[in-house]
Amino acid sequence: MLLALTAEDLLDLRFASTACAPIDGGGRVSCSVELDSRLRRIDGLAPRRTSLLVEAHGGVIDAVGLPYADIWFEPGSISPSEFEGFMHWLAFPSATPWPDPNGRFEAIFDTYGQEWIMQLEPDAVDLLAVSLDGYERFATTARSDLGSAIDELVSTQSGGVSIVTRRDGVRSIWTAGDANSDGDPIDPETRFRIASLTKTFVATAVLQLVDEGRLELDAPLSRYLPGTPIGGDAAIRTLLGHRSGIPDYTESPDYVALTRGDRARWITPAEILALAAGMASRPPGNYAYSNTNYVLLGLLVEGIDGTDLATALANRIIDPLGLASTRLAAPDDPPDPALAGAWTSPGAGSLGLRGDPAEPYDSIASVAWAAGGMISTPEDLATFLDALVSGELVSPGAFAEMLPDPDAGVGLGLFVADLGGWGHAGGQETSVVGNTGWIDGYRSTMAIDPVSGDTVVVLANSDGLDPAAMVYWVTLGR
Repeated sequence: MLLALTAEDLLDLRFASTACAPIDGGGRVSCSVELDSRLRRIDGLAPRRTSLLVEAHGGVIDAVGLPYADIWFEPGSISPSEFEGFMHWLAFPSATPWPDPNGRFEAIFDTYGQEWIMQLEPDAVDLLAVSLDGYERFATTARSDLGSAIDELVSTQSGGVSIVTRRDGVRSIWTAGDANSDGDPIDPETRFRIASLTKTFVATAVLQLVDEGRLELDAPLSRYLPGTPIGGDAAIRTLLGHRSGIPDYTESPDYVALTRGDRARWITPAEILALAAGMASRPPGNYAYSNTNYVLLGLLVEGIDGTDLATALANRIIDPLGLASTRLAAPDDPPDPALAGAWTSPGAGSLGLRGDPAEPYDSIASVAWAAGGMISTPEDLATFLDALVSGELVSPGAFAEMLPDPDAGVGLGLFVADLGGWGHAGGQETSVVGNTGWIDGYRSTMAIDPVSGDTVVVLANSDGLDPAAMVYWVTLGR
């Protein structure tokens, strides 16, 4: 498990006298790195020089088919946390000095040891020395003016971000970038599609039904939806925690044709379930993320409440909390001038969106529905999280059911989460919970510590902007 440095320590981490050179013809690069930090100086330690080894591989590690690299240090030479600041910076594509068409630095996987696995193209590793110098310049800016540092990160990408943090009871707001192709700036009232953060709202509504005695978590879905075409034997709890074994409709071979053909068409829940009906199921019990679970839960809420899901969420959560900028997208929605346009990355299946809010999006919003069809702002989402953990929405017992297992990291509508420089979730470190989302042209993350109330919400209107990296930087130095 990573040992977290304080925000000041991480921002004061410095790299100097760095030299990188290939050590063989197989994509291996060795860098000599000198590290100095406030933490080392407090402990009376001199700057430490170590070897950083990068090995690029031509193989693939996921279905996307991206190459990858292993990055590690000499055994025992430095602690992983001493390198954490640089790795988070490097993971943000716009921070790197070279073009990034394939998101080569988009995903970095920390192995909780002295190694990182990172997706990149092999020809990028010889630029690591340049990156180290760039990190130091960025960290210097962040130490003196965090807002300018965020602007710098966003400036080389299309779209932008809206961020709300809460620390020691004080809320702060940052916005950067464009809300649409007309160049209108994102402001705190700009609304975004929040993708899978929707699931936490739906899970909350289900737990409210449990509190009301109208639903049992361990009862089969068929007790409440006797006509369901799939998932009738699945316990409600397994749907909430992605352990039902029901296949994910977004992986259906017919998904792209359905959603990309006529983007102005509104897709019904019945059509969504038909996608999954022809797919193979997994044995129940093991975790397997499936958006289909939440489509079934949306129908469950509708069936018990006797109303459509948008109305049920409004009556149960949105209106009582005064979330004026939050709603579940519906076919009769009027044009929303405050809704950010979306930018999608190029590639197979891409919608080719370039920030025009008038571009048809109905097929995407409707196929997401209870699994990812809501619209909101960071301010509304921070209010929602605060109400959820404080007992305004569900009973303490129901909220305890929602909390993730600290080892598995999965709960009922909540996952272990990360507050960046304010602490990592999981194990014995913190009780941080939240969710993340990604839908064409929009990315989102929200996290809260139920004990302290510390909160971070980041919404972006571009595939190329990573909210997780933003969480890290907005919590540093604060």
